[in-house]
Amino acid sequence: MRFNVTQIVLLGTPHALMVIAGVGFWKRYHSAASIMIASGFGATLLTQVLEIFLSPGIGAAGLPLWEQWLGILGFWVGAVGCVLCAKTSR
Repeated sequence: MRFNVTQIVLLGTPHALMVIAGVGFWKRYHSAASIMIASGFGATLLTQVLEIFLSPGIGAAGLPLWEQWLGILGFWVGAVGCVLCAKTSR
């Protein structure tokens, strides 16, 4: 089983950075928006890691349906958390 390092870096790094940002916001503001950022992008990161390591070459089509929805839902929760955090920091 051979992993494509480029895929891991390009797909995993942005989500990992958003999780780190969410944790940083939580330490500073203790708000629901920061929890949404960390947990939402954490779920998306988990889905990306599962997609890369468990089904190389197949893509999201090889994942069970609940894992695909976990990534989509996580991305939306993280995005809404970003909007709420930006709105409350003004």
